[in-house]
Order: sequence, then structure tokens, then C-alpha cells
Amino acid sequence: MQNDAQNVFIAQRNDRSYGSDSDDYDSYLTLRTTRLPDFQSAAEVESLQKNLMYASVRLRARVIGDAGACAGMFTVYNDGNESDIEVLTMDPKDKINYSNQPTVDKDGEVIPGSGVDAVVPANWTEWNDHRIDWLPHKTSWYINGVHTVDNTYSVPRMASCLTMNMWSNGGKGWTGEMRVGGSAELQIQWIDMVFNTSGPVTGPPGATTTKRGLDPMPIRVMKRKTTEAPCKVQCAVDGVKKVGYPEVVSKSTATSQGLQGYGASKRATLASLLTGSLLFTF
Repeated sequence: MQNDAQNVFIAQRNDRSYGSDSDDYDSYLTLRTTRLPDFQSAAEVESLQKNLMYASVRLRARVIGDAGACAGMFTVYNDGNESDIEVLTMDPKDKINYSNQPTVDKDGEVIPGSGVDAVVPANWTEWNDHRIDWLPHKTSWYINGVHTVDNTYSVPRMASCLTMNMWSNGGKGWTGEMRVGGSAELQIQWIDMVFNTSGPVTGPPGATTTKRGLDPMPIRVMKRKTTEAPCKVQCAVDGVKKVGYPEVVSKSTATSQGLQGYGASKRATLASLLTGSLLFTF
């Protein structure tokens, strides 16, 4: 399996026979995996900011294409600190896997309680609003505002980044085998996040730099602006007029409050938190 920058691109809305289109957006971020005769070509992007410490991640996405692939959307530091949304294209269209890693032990056996193959009130080939809430003692998942799963097993304890990928391991048990010439795509309209941070933006040392056996690519970095003062505008992502469009709550010279964590005020709510802005590399 090899990661390829050509598998990450902005696609235009079209009239494909699978999935359904939305009038809200004329384009969307696309991550593609393709089965070639000798290998699987895959895609992965991750946030350059790797010091996320508890977060609520929401994204409008759909998964389309051939069986034999996995679409992943997750926070990760390493294989022991990771909260996943994973869609297998060989599965029924209403089945999504939610898990905290690790999901298997040293002998390769599934760890009870590590994950759930959930039947959700949605079709993942259609546009859906996926959500992970990573809190100090619990990870929760939602789809289209409907609470689906809670998990207190192996809740991540390390500052992490947001990662999205589209891949296949060639029939080694998890994704199933994709036909030669087949392909599948993870398409994303928007991402909303509220989060706390801990430590330097580069995150703690020892983090996993690539996932799922992907061969790394040269990192393409957009330089962060360092001359501007930090944004201190409070925005809401819940209770807004239109989902996916954050609204300004207040503008202040005081530091905006982040997602509630250890020692933070218990009056904090997701509707009054700072919306983070992330850069991504692929």
C-alpha cells in the first residue's frame, strides 16, 4: 500500500449514479484509494496541529465506490491513543465501526469493549454529519445529531492530531480485497472542531507519523502566520442557523475558553467554545 498525493484533491459536484449530491456546496475534499495490479494506492491527510487535547470533531462526509476499502476519520497520537470512525465499503450501508484503540491484543484477538459495529439511522453513501466527542473519561459518537455509542475503554490520554484516510490492506481480514481497477472515495464537505490544546503545536514526541502501513510522502507544509495576534473571537458550532457554518458569539480581548478538561470551568458548553482552525498536510 502506497500513499499518493494525487489521491487527495478537490472534486466538483456531479451526477454520479452512486450517493447523492447536496445543493450547499459545489465542491468537496476527496480522498481516494485505487487497486492497481501490483499494489494499493491510498490517501491520508492529517492536521499539522498535533497538540489537540480533548475535542469535538464534526464533519459532513460520504463514502462511495467499490468494496474492499476503509474510510477513516479519527484523532490519533499512536496505536494506543486513538478514537476512530471507520466505514468499510464491503459492509451494509448502515453499518459504521466506532472504536478506541487498541482493538486487538498481542495475540491478534479482539479486545472486548474496544469497539462497536453500530447499525446507524443513516446510509453512509449519502451526506451525513459524523461526530466524535473525545472527553477525559469517555469517547462518544454521533451521526446527524443522533447519539450512537459511548466508550470508556482506552480513552486517548495523549495530545493528538486529526487524521482522515482512505485505504485497503488487500484482503488481510479488515477491509476485504478490492478488485483490480476498483476505487473508492471519502468525500468531505466541511469540518468543524472545538478543542483544547496541550503543549507545543508539534505535539509530544513519539507520535505515530503514518497509519495503516502507508508509505510516507514528502510533507507539504503551509507556513503558519506568526506575526498576527491569536484569534479571541468565540464562535458556536451548535445551535447555529445552518450546520457547518459557525456563528460568532462574542469578540473579546480575554482568552476564549476551550473544551472543558481537567480543572476547567464546568460551565463550559460546546455551544460556547472556540472553533479551532487547523492546517493539514498530506
